[in-house]
Amino acid sequence: MGYGRLAGIDAPVNVDRGKFHFGFANPSGVARMAYLGRGSYKKKMALRAIGVFPSWDRLVFAVRADTGIHSIEEIKVKRFPLRVSTRMTGSLLSTLFIIDEVLKGYGFSLSDIKSWGGKIMRVSNPSSPERGHHLRSSEADAVFDEGLKSWGDLALESGMRFLPIREDVLKRLERLGFTSAPVTNKEFSGLKEPITTVDFSGWPLLCRSDLAPEFAYKMAEAIDSCHEQIPVDHFDRRPMTMRDNAPPSLP
Repeated sequence: MGYGRLAGIDAPVNVDRGKFHFGFANPSGVARMAYLGRGSYKKKMALRAIGVFPSWDRLVFAVRADTGIHSIEEIKVKRFPLRVSTRMTGSLLSTLFIIDEVLKGYGFSLSDIKSWGGKIMRVSNPSSPERGHHLRSSEADAVFDEGLKSWGDLALESGMRFLPIREDVLKRLERLGFTSAPVTNKEFSGLKEPITTVDFSGWPLLCRSDLAPEFAYKMAEAIDSCHEQIPVDHFDRRPMTMRDNAPPSLP
C-alpha cells in the first residue's frame, strides 16, 4: 500500500486494522505518533517497522525578509497579514497537521493570519508550478511546507529567511512523536544561519506486531536483494544501503 488518500496518516490505521499486511507512512513521525497513540490517533497501535526508506526532508516556515519578521512568534505579536503558500486542505495531510501543531504552540493559526488580512494560498504539492509562481512573483510573503529540497533554494533566492522553531514547541512535537533536525548552509548555500525545525524525513515500511515472522523476514530479504535499485531520497543522491534501511528503535 502506498501513499494513501490521507497522505500517510491513514497507512498505520489500515495496517493496524489488518486491511493490509504492509504500509508506508510518511514521515517517520507519523509512525511514531501511531505507535504512541497520540496526535491524530486515539489509541496505541500494534505496529512494527520492517525498514525505513531514506528521504531527507524538513518542514520549514520561511518568511520574506522585507516583512521584518525574524521569528514565528513575531507573526502573532504583529498580527502580520502574511500571504502564505502552503498545502491543500481536505486530505488530512500529515504536513498540515504539523503546521497546525507548530502554530498552536505559538498560540495562533492559519485562520488567524487570514483574519488579520492575510491570505492562505494552497498548492497540491511542494514542487508544484504554483509554488514556483508564488515565490518568483513575490505573490507569497511566506511558505509553510515540507519538501524543502524542491523550494528551499528558490525561497532563499527570492529574499526569504527560514525561521527556527522554539525549543518548547519542538518538545511539544516530540511528545507527539516528531523529532527535530537542523537545516544548514551545507544543504542550502544561501542560508546565512542554521536553524532547528521539524524533521520530515523517512518512509517507514510498517506491519502489525503479530505478523508471522516468516513474512517479515521474506519482505526484508526481498528489500536486501534489490536495495541498490530502489529509488530513495538522500540529499546527496547516493543509493540506499541496508544500514540506511535499518529501522530506529521506537520509544
